[in-house]
Amino acid sequence: MMKKSFKHGLLVVMVTVFSISMYHAGWNFNKIAFSMFRFMTMSLAIGIIMGVFFKPRSWCTVCPMGTGTGLIQKQVGKQDLLGGLQMPGKKYRSQVKLFNLKRKLNDKKAA
Repeated sequence: MMKKSFKHGLLVVMVTVFSISMYHAGWNFNKIAFSMFRFMTMSLAIGIIMGVFFKPRSWCTVCPMGTGTGLIQKQVGKQDLLGGLQMPGKKYRSQVKLFNLKRKLNDKKAA
């Protein structure tokens, strides 16, 4: 259940189901709200069932939101942010400290 292929497959299935539900809801606010409510309720039910039968927070290890966030984070990490610093990464904290130190030095020179 912890394999990437399972997580990515679950993400694809849940995004597809949610997209179909949104498509059928049209522009009706009540239908959109009910579709989102139904989607969140099913996610909660799956999480509770997995927590009871496996271990607490087991849904968090396969949650499509976390998987999707991780995929987005990988793509953002490949781009240069904060003036050439790479985010996120193992050296992120030290790079941010260095960036802040350089900024303070530049502020002192300008003053």
